[in-house]
Amino acid sequence: MRKEFFLKMLVIVILMAIYQNKILSQEYDGIPCSFGKNPHFDSKILSKIKENKSSLELKEPLSSSDPEHYQDWASSLLKSEYTGKINQLKSPSSGKFEINDPSDVRKSCMYSAASIVDKNKNTAWAEGVEGDGIGEMVFVHLDVNRNLKIWSGFGKSDHLFKANNRPDLIGIHLLIANKCSGAQDTEIYSNFTYVGSFDYKLDDLNNYQKLEIPETLLKKYKSIITKNNIFYDCYKNNINSFLLIEIKSVYKGTKYSDTLISEIAYD
Repeated sequence: MRKEFFLKMLVIVILMAIYQNKILSQEYDGIPCSFGKNPHFDSKILSKIKENKSSLELKEPLSSSDPEHYQDWASSLLKSEYTGKINQLKSPSSGKFEINDPSDVRKSCMYSAASIVDKNKNTAWAEGVEGDGIGEMVFVHLDVNRNLKIWSGFGKSDHLFKANNRPDLIGIHLLIANKCSGAQDTEIYSNFTYVGSFDYKLDDLNNYQKLEIPETLLKKYKSIITKNNIFYDCYKNNINSFLLIEIKSVYKGTKYSDTLISEIAYD
């Protein structure tokens, strides 16, 4: 009996040690989102992709609780009211208060590119430069073979929709990621091919409206897909199409000059 009890206790101790090591190895290391012009966003990214000279990598988190990975998906980001107010939690490994509170990190990223694909009209990507944000860009990862829709402006309320800028004319650039590699908590897309672009006129509507990709561009996309050697080793999905949305003109807000897009989703 004593021997069996000892063996059971030994197993429990070993399992607890494994569990503790797993926790420590996955200790949260989220970094708050910064704001303003993104110094890591290459303003010449489109021309470099066209010339096959781009080293662009987009990291997409496997969990929606890690929006800081979307930091580099946009050319700029509006400052959140939570920026600079990140509480520190105690680290299980060191015992020191040195881990950023995950909920505060998420709040600092409330206007990041993560908010444009979170299926929530109450959140939005917001550019973060002076003026109306003309020329600012944001990446979106969606399957262009499906019908798409867009919620332009800040859809949280009619008051906020009217108070802030809404995109009027947007440029849409279609890209293909020819490679995807799975990491511990992200998928990394790279080796991009430029397909083409078009301008799209939006209605000043606080609701979803269609976002239609021209048939000629879709045919070119499908043609490239069949020719390219696409390598994917991802956990989440095998969607290889990306849209780069560019603000070209806006409907002016009554109070603010920030331009927002709440959502781009499947129809």
